[in-house]
Parts: sequence; C-alpha cells; structure tokens
Amino acid sequence: ARVIMACRDLEKAEEARKELMEDSGNQNIVAHKLDLSDTKSIRAFAELINR
Repeated sequence: ARVIMACRDLEKAEEARKELMEDSGNQNIVAHKLDLSDTKSIRAFAELINR
C-alpha cells in the first residue's frame, strides 16, 4: 500500500517514515510538507499527491 504522510516538520516526519518502513516492511511511504493553517501549503500538497 502507498502511504502518504502529511507533516509540518519534515525532519521529524523522516524519522517516523524510516521507523514505519522498518516496522511494516513497506517501502512505499513518503512524507510531504503540509501546514493546514496555510492555504498555499494545502494547495501545493493537493497538487503533489494528485499527480
């Protein structure tokens, strides 16, 4: 399964992503920046995952 992590802090997200990949064996996990208080961030995230 493809897992998309929406995160404000990419450094922390990368640590969590690596841990999830190790624990689950799923290598199809990605982390992208998303700040729900910022409309531009929301639109950029939506465009990124809809490609």
